[in-house]
Amino acid sequence: MKKAIFFLALILFLISCHKDNNRGNGNGIVIKGNIPANSPAKRSMSDSGNSLTLADAKNVLIFYGEQYSVSEIKNGSFSTNAPMGTAAALIFLDANNRYIGNLNVSGLNMLPLVNLSNNDQTVIDLSSLNLDSTNVIPANNPIGSEIMITQQDVTLYKELGSYFEALAKNIDTDNDGIPDNFSGKELMVNTVFNLSVGKFGLNSTSPSMIDTSQFVVNYVVRFKGFKSLVPQNLNVSLTGPEGNPYNDIVINNYQYNDNCGCFNVGFNRQSQLGSMLPFKQGIYTFSMDGIQNHTISYSSINAKYFLVIATPTLNTDSQGNVTSVSIDYMLPNKTETQPSKFITTLMLMFKDSNQNQIYQEGSIFETTNLLPNFKNVTLTTPVKLSDINALVISYTDLVGNIYNIGWQKP
Repeated sequence: MKKAIFFLALILFLISCHKDNNRGNGNGIVIKGNIPANSPAKRSMSDSGNSLTLADAKNVLIFYGEQYSVSEIKNGSFSTNAPMGTAAALIFLDANNRYIGNLNVSGLNMLPLVNLSNNDQTVIDLSSLNLDSTNVIPANNPIGSEIMITQQDVTLYKELGSYFEALAKNIDTDNDGIPDNFSGKELMVNTVFNLSVGKFGLNSTSPSMIDTSQFVVNYVVRFKGFKSLVPQNLNVSLTGPEGNPYNDIVINNYQYNDNCGCFNVGFNRQSQLGSMLPFKQGIYTFSMDGIQNHTISYSSINAKYFLVIATPTLNTDSQGNVTSVSIDYMLPNKTETQPSKFITTLMLMFKDSNQNQIYQEGSIFETTNLLPNFKNVTLTTPVKLSDINALVISYTDLVGNIYNIGWQKP
């Protein structure tokens, strides 16, 4: 019942949003399937008492991050798509957009579109679908075939379930009865993880990393809002969680971006030792100018689940210019891993001795400057090694959390 209410809330939110958020079905990983005409499984609708079968499904709603699309089911078949490197959830609706069920594979309520068998040309054919309560079960489970991940990976990805639940709860953060996307007041919330791990490698010299037991992860809760929400007096605050509020939340940074007409604001909790403490899962209040209050359901994914250490080696030419960066990836236990299992976008930021950014390659937000290769990054413009004092490798995970891995010059 709890899950049905969650997905029903999400459906009402998405269907009522502006269609500007509805991407067409022309790009991304193809996901298709078919529904038997005489599907026997039934589920009682809690709001009306009507009984639906999967054969009543007329639309498939697929969402990934802040985006979604709706595909029509024609003659019992459908085909939709989502970007590679995202976590995609499929929800099946009847002609009146009533919730029937959601795709479930290997206990996951979403498809992790990573480590794909044919990269961006992979086609995921779910084959025949059947309904078991509110779970839509495919005859062809792509986990282990088209999606080449292990059972250990599946256990890890189950941690993403709390993110989708929080996404549904944040449909009307200002409590005015209108979905935020419809009124242009949507707020995006994620977590930023910052840590320094050692000294980067240089040509034939390997990177030097501190013992992983000594890692100190600094946590920031990041809010992104658009022009209609920009606080007039730049006065913002965060309080919570309800029932046991913190007394140590402070503003980490505030930025306004003219290109997107949006603002970014971060909050952290400062410990007596100077580190930034994690935030508990719960209900928080984000306030602007003391009058605009937004109720936020925050679900933090523990850093240990999606933290991969990007270990860089800078390569220089005969003039001492850095021309490329080779990157290996490992888990905190020093086991090598493939970045495609964890990373959606990647960015390299070079800093001088004053910690000023002097060069950037790639982007974690701008889709026009995405890096095609996470292991070997060629710099568009070479950078003098003598100008570089530090390198920060930033990446986003499948649901948009940000990881900043800091390396110092040897």
